[in-house]
Amino acid sequence: MNHQQFIALHGETDDTEFQCKCCGRELNTRTMVWFEKATNGDLAAKPGLIAADQSQGWFTYGAACSRKVLLKKGVAA
Repeated sequence: MNHQQFIALHGETDDTEFQCKCCGRELNTRTMVWFEKATNGDLAAKPGLIAADQSQGWFTYGAACSRKVLLKKGVAA
């Protein structure tokens, strides 16, 4: 999910500087990606695919790292 989709679902975010969960680099909100992480380590790119009681929340990834995550782990879309 991109940042605009995240805001549409969850409301405006504050002026926080976002960092990539994978590499720690500062992210551009126009290109970063949000993934929801489950307690078993699974990731989802769309809301509702992980049960609320299994969700660890939404985490930000940069474009390059999100491609690595998709190739390595696979992500429910």
